[in-house]
Amino acid sequence: MAAGRLALCVLALVAAVAASSDDYYLLRLQVCDGQLTIHGLWPQWAQECNGSAFDVNLLKPIRTQMESDWPSCVGNNGNEDFWAHEWSKHGTCTGLVELKYFETALNLYSEVVSNGQTDNCFDKSFNKIDCPNSSNGLKKIRM
Repeated sequence: MAAGRLALCVLALVAAVAASSDDYYLLRLQVCDGQLTIHGLWPQWAQECNGSAFDVNLLKPIRTQMESDWPSCVGNNGNEDFWAHEWSKHGTCTGLVELKYFETALNLYSEVVSNGQTDNCFDKSFNKIDCPNSSNGLKKIRM
């Protein structure tokens, strides 16, 4: 009987560790001018990693979508600085190249924007998961 209780304790401990794992992405959304937009795609395991410098020219293929779905909320003049910040603090830790990082965030945003939730979590393969460190899920925005 003691072995059974020990096994249950071990399983509970493993479940608790798994639930608190920082091995996921957080897609944080924000409200800009009444529209739910991207704030950032943040790997929860690291920030401010070594990586290539931000190059806005790499975003030419998605520039229009970036301006629409990922504005800085302080006007168009701040978009490039905002994107540079998001790349250097978060994007460099993903293992993705710059364009792929921003494209991935835009694609994930397209999948979840209609749910109205500010926090959306994804595993390292970008499959939607429950956010591990939130209390019963996610903040919902009323618009």
